[in-house]
Amino acid sequence: MPEWLLSIPLPEDTLGGAAGDAPAARRRVEVQVLDKHDQPLGAPVPLEAPEPVAVEGRGRKGKMAWGRVTPAASLALDVPKGAKKLSVHALGAAPQVFALSALGGAPPPAPDARKRFPAAATRWTLAVLPERFEDEATFFAHCDTLFSFIKGQAPFSDSDVSFGIEALFWKCKPGKTLFGASDNKIKDRILSGDNAVVSRYLAVAGVNPNKALIIINSRKRAGAGGFRAQTPSWTTVTADPPERWEGIALHELGHAFGLADEYDVAFDLKEPNPLEPNVSKNPDPAQVSWKHLCNVHLPAEVPTAKRGQEGGHDLGTVGTFQGARYHPDDRYRPSPFCRMRATTMPFCKVCREQIRAELLK
Repeated sequence: MPEWLLSIPLPEDTLGGAAGDAPAARRRVEVQVLDKHDQPLGAPVPLEAPEPVAVEGRGRKGKMAWGRVTPAASLALDVPKGAKKLSVHALGAAPQVFALSALGGAPPPAPDARKRFPAAATRWTLAVLPERFEDEATFFAHCDTLFSFIKGQAPFSDSDVSFGIEALFWKCKPGKTLFGASDNKIKDRILSGDNAVVSRYLAVAGVNPNKALIIINSRKRAGAGGFRAQTPSWTTVTADPPERWEGIALHELGHAFGLADEYDVAFDLKEPNPLEPNVSKNPDPAQVSWKHLCNVHLPAEVPTAKRGQEGGHDLGTVGTFQGARYHPDDRYRPSPFCRMRATTMPFCKVCREQIRAELLK
């Protein structure tokens, strides 16, 4: 058989702790190909668990909640004749057995359909792919509304920004997934899809976009950002009013442009060094990377003020505001209002500058 690209859901305790716990050492994982009688074919193959990611979703009483999940692991494997199953064993945990056909396969087919928004080619392209969509018209309608929404937001609305969507459709049968994003098989795995599988689909489509977004046909509100330029962002097509799902998608794309969440709800997640351009450990506006945009020149600490009442500041305010990147203290954001803090808000000046620089590269 040809080489298969398998997308393997890892056991819940691969990290040695539940989602949301402090990071733990990743356990060694092995996979074993089995025949129809559960007999091994060949030797076990070691598998490296991917880094965990933060998934945003609906919490209690309408509040946001976060969970740490391990994305599906990608494995390129020459599948031997007679192979039917795959056993996944994280040492110290019980093995899990999957039907091999449910984990992936040979290279995917060409897209069933594709459409551009707008119709003409653009300088900067966002590829949008479907997850769990059966109907082509429904998927393209979502892409149309997403394009209109994004083009109405700065800096995408700037006259010198040439932004477009390349929508690629593959039909997904009921109960199946294309990229491993599922909310009915393994707890909290709704948006931990397999980035390598996404790349394979893009390659087959002959598309090399600036960024990629997967929209998931689910009634659950959730999203996950691609924290590097090479990784896609994920969102469902469901929101909690007054949100719009397109606003959640744009928030998740903000991560792909290098921006951090600005939430101040405590959540332990590994930080990069240096921090993202919209977060600082320094409360002094004269010492932060966005000092050239500051119009508030004293630290403005408003961690508990209600949205719309944060110290009397308006949407154009830039300074240093306490609470960012899952820290209520000791991390500072540029503005009291920003899409990276609340998906119903526009991007602040600092985030717009970062996104604009990426769009015009």
